[in-house]
Amino acid sequence: MKYGESYILNICDENLVSKTLKEGNISIYIDPRYYMNRLVDESEVLGYISAAGILNLVGPMSVELVLRAGLGCRDAVKLIQGVPFLIVYKFKYSDNRISHNEP
Repeated sequence: MKYGESYILNICDENLVSKTLKEGNISIYIDPRYYMNRLVDESEVLGYISAAGILNLVGPMSVELVLRAGLGCRDAVKLIQGVPFLIVYKFKYSDNRISHNEP
């Protein structure tokens, strides 16, 4: 999904698609129109995550794959009805005013 100059990559464990997760006053429907564009394997996901600027992850397999790839932080993982959720923002920063040659 295009977002500005980057892409949002939505990844969800297949077994969670079309389920509703509830905890307290939070209710989240894992909509297949949002998460089920197509099924991909682990190696394909790893290729996609390098190109995306924002990762939206649902489920233990999806979240763990991204954490093992060195993206995201285990402390940022939230649980809803025991299911892990993680959003990763990859920021690009450039400031041409900074000179690396200054003392």
